[in-house]
Order: sequence, then C-alpha cells, then structure tokens
Amino acid sequence: MMMSWNRLPQEGVKRSMMDLVAVTRELEGALGRQLRAAALLETSYSASDIIAQIRLTLSLNGTALERRIRQLEGDVVPEGNALELIDYVCNLYDKMHAHGAARMLRDDYAALAFLFACYSIAITTAEGCRDAESAILLRKHQEQIPRLMIQLGDVIPRAVAQDLAANGADVAARAYEEAVTTQRDAWRTAVIGDPRQIVGK
Repeated sequence: MMMSWNRLPQEGVKRSMMDLVAVTRELEGALGRQLRAAALLETSYSASDIIAQIRLTLSLNGTALERRIRQLEGDVVPEGNALELIDYVCNLYDKMHAHGAARMLRDDYAALAFLFACYSIAITTAEGCRDAESAILLRKHQEQIPRLMIQLGDVIPRAVAQDLAANGADVAARAYEEAVTTQRDAWRTAVIGDPRQIVGK
C-alpha cells in the first residue's frame, strides 16, 4: 500500500529516530557487558564509573526516543537501515575482550562519536520535516555527548600508561597528565578558537 504524501515527513522522522534507538540500545548493551567484565576495568582509573554514567544516559535517552516514536504512531522495531547500524556497532565491539582497557575505552569513544553523527542526521531530518518537538528532544540528547566524550577521553591516557607499566615499560611520571591536557586543549580550541590565529596576535 502506498504511503500518503502528507505522512512522508512524519515517517522520515520516525525512521531516523528508530535508527537512533537501535544504535543507542546496542551501545547500552555493549557497555553493560564491559561493566560485567570487571577485570578489564580494574586497571583503569574511574573507567567503570564513567562507563556506568554513559550507559545510564543512553538508557534514559533511549526510553525518551521510544516514547516520542510512539507519540508519532510508530513501532519501535529495528528494520532496514537500523539493522545495518546495529551490525556496524557490533563490529566495533566484537573483539573487545581481546585487548586491554585502553583499547576498549578507545572503542567506546569512537562509538560515542558515531552516535553524535547519528543525532546530527536525526536532528536535520526533524528540522527539515518541521517537527520541532522531536528536534528539541534530539538536540537535548546530542548536547550531552561531548561532555561524556571528554570525560572518557580523560581516562584513556591513564589506561594506556597503566597498560604500558603492566608490560614492563618505564613510563614517564606525567605521561597521562600531559595527554589529558593536550586533549582538553584541543576541545577548547575547537570551541573558542586558537588565540594564535586571531588577527593582530
């Protein structure tokens, strides 16, 4: 049966949000498995706390997305592109037990960046289809992701330093502090610009 033209925008918004739900729930499940694999997290400072925080955020946001989809008279059942996205996320995590905490956290960071891009697609779709209510919800969720990425990024250098030490390396005392500072400077530069590039400096 052909879809009514006046329902096409609503269907587009629902499908983009269903894609988000699929990615969100898959990431939530992967993080849950990481939390149960405590041995990988014991060597990483604050990693378990941050992963638990990210997982909780994803859980709450996933529930809000599902509620909005039902308000748009949609079924929250992964199909088509959503299933492909689930496969993509699964491929990020299919070897998570083969490496130490640093690489596992790196994959979490990459997954959050992927989720951020998925939100950009959904927000543009909602705005383009004049669905202001969905766009507001989606922007609220997307705005949470950079903070989570920064917190996760702060932990990765500590995990790397500890992995190196565990393998017998003589790690410089401030190695991870310097890496964290570099990361935060990069984020700060992206937000406010590099003062050295301002005309007149």
